[in-house]
Amino acid sequence: MIFRLILAAALFFPVAGALLLELGMWGQGINQYGYPNGATLAMLAFTAMFLGTASILEKVGVFASLGATSFKFPVDSDRTSIRCAVALLPMATYVLFGLGGFHTIVNGTGAGEFRTGLGSGGSIGYLILKFYAPALFSAAVLSMAAAGRVSAYGLIGLICLALISVSFGYKSAIVMALLPTIVLLFWRAQMRTAIFLLAAALSILVVTYWFLKPDDQAKIPLLGAIAYRAFVLNAEGAWKIWDVYSSGGDLPSYVNTLPAILGDRILAALTGITRSDPDAWVMSHFSLMATHLAGYTPTYLLATGHNNSAGAMAEGIVAGGVPGMLLFAVIAGALANALYHFIDNRLKAQDFAAASVAACYFIYCLISWLIGGGVVEIIHLSVLVGLASSFVLLRWATGWKPVPRLQEAT
Repeated sequence: MIFRLILAAALFFPVAGALLLELGMWGQGINQYGYPNGATLAMLAFTAMFLGTASILEKVGVFASLGATSFKFPVDSDRTSIRCAVALLPMATYVLFGLGGFHTIVNGTGAGEFRTGLGSGGSIGYLILKFYAPALFSAAVLSMAAAGRVSAYGLIGLICLALISVSFGYKSAIVMALLPTIVLLFWRAQMRTAIFLLAAALSILVVTYWFLKPDDQAKIPLLGAIAYRAFVLNAEGAWKIWDVYSSGGDLPSYVNTLPAILGDRILAALTGITRSDPDAWVMSHFSLMATHLAGYTPTYLLATGHNNSAGAMAEGIVAGGVPGMLLFAVIAGALANALYHFIDNRLKAQDFAAASVAACYFIYCLISWLIGGGVVEIIHLSVLVGLASSFVLLRWATGWKPVPRLQEAT
């Protein structure tokens, strides 16, 4: 249920935002008022193709057995919670003091400013934020739930996860970090449970927004600021790109953004493009390219780390017009269906390590791609490294061997 609700939000929130822009809403990230241009219908077509693809694959059962096994993994709640806490403590210390996250918490440093100041340690920091910390906490909670008892080490893990999340300055970071755990813990939750969790997530967002004091807090009521970010800010990049495309304007080359999949260092080695050439660097990264189309200069983008959300729909438009948009919807629908069945089957096997890592990929990669765009979100070299290393780390925390006899997965 939660899995599907998050997907629905990622698909339909931008549609609602595009509609608001077409009705004349101000787009803060694109510095203009919107107007009717057909972007809402284009997003609905993307969503329909996504849902159609997922539905067909579900009916045919293409991925139904993905990750299925007749073995079950033993649950050792004490070992898992202790090892997860032991791993999270040095990670939190590194983010707080090694990367300077403590100053973000105390001084309210923004995400952009923090991101641009990470330096060479940023790659490790993002692996901790998007894979290691949420996956470890998720595995610990699942093991405690399976054993029917709560450990004090789980509280330590929660505190570490919260500190890591807030350090990066994102208002929604805490909720994002908890989503993998929530998705798995309430995998078959009823609608009333989902509504309760939605209310809890909204409450956390309100507190976090208030604590971090967003710049627009004085201009827009707090709940209005959250709604504006959820709808309009998640749609304006796609609205702008569709506007350029539908009016016959020229869009940048999408091919130039593909080498970034290998990582920035390899990109520089292969192409000679570095941050010292802001124009070429921006046009080599889809998210920066999409933000540049909104009127921001390359120099400004590299100095502030500012990014607009454009979405997979807009990326498809840049890649190949309407056919490209529909192709990206098919890819996204297939990936979502595959992830659903893989997670479902690993949960049946009590393989909390694989399920937790897959849930992190769902939240931080697939959902980020659907909302923000940039195929690097789902196949970047760092993503592959994060998946592999997280899996090894979680296997250490939860145990390597399944029960040595066949059992029916229930």
